[in-house]
Amino acid sequence: MFLDIDKKAIGARIKSIRLEKGLTLHEFGNMIGGADRSIASRWERGVSLPNNERLKTIAEIGGTTVDFLLYGSLDDYARRLLKELEKELNEDDSINKGAID
Repeated sequence: MFLDIDKKAIGARIKSIRLEKGLTLHEFGNMIGGADRSIASRWERGVSLPNNERLKTIAEIGGTTVDFLLYGSLDDYARRLLKELEKELNEDDSINKGAID
């Protein structure tokens, strides 16, 4: 089972890194392979995602990992995974219950 990528959460983590470094969108974009400020804004708003190379660069700037950018902390990831599993189990129970009735 894989969790879906939450673009808005990734965008919030990217924005947090930019703000922690005191960078404007323009400055940040320039550090990320010359990305236009509108592209950096789209990442922060969760409209689109940086490519793999840019994700690596953002992680390096933030002193973190690509995994953290994509999934958040291990605790956050575990909570999301448990919620998703619980949802699937509830769906399976309702399907099985209908088959028994």
